[in-house]
Amino acid sequence: MAKEIKPKQRSSLKPKKKKLHTRTQCLSLAQKLCKLRELKEYGHIWCISCKQELRYGDATCQGGHLISRQDRATETEPDNLWPQCYGCNVGKNGNVIAYRYNLVKLIGSERVQRLEYMSMARKGDEEAYNLLSPADKVLATKKKSAKYYDALYYELKDQVKELEKELEND
Repeated sequence: MAKEIKPKQRSSLKPKKKKLHTRTQCLSLAQKLCKLRELKEYGHIWCISCKQELRYGDATCQGGHLISRQDRATETEPDNLWPQCYGCNVGKNGNVIAYRYNLVKLIGSERVQRLEYMSMARKGDEEAYNLLSPADKVLATKKKSAKYYDALYYELKDQVKELEKELEND
């Protein structure tokens, strides 16, 4: 006689873990948000470095960073993320001199210095750390976890949806 095989009981199975959104997904949404923000505010999108007009949704319209996105302290900071053409972002390695020059004209030197201080503080520069606000000190030094990126993903997604609705209604 064959052995009777008992089905697994449901209680013995572990519940499925919720899959968290990744850093890459967050960066992608943050880049989309920066382009939508520019489109909403000015009615068009310009490359922060060379001022070339860009079309939203076109592959040549990218989200460029003044401080590299490898620097976790500033990777999703709105002041650090602006539309940039493929030629400047990839071809000219960010075209950083023109990017910084135009960014200072756009948002002011204090806000640009804040980004630079956050980056320097993350790398251990005590003088830069002391110049930051308490909230920026946390951003500059706190290690970002998978849960952080998951929460940020939903926050960015809501902002993107809101801007897309506003643009549809305009």
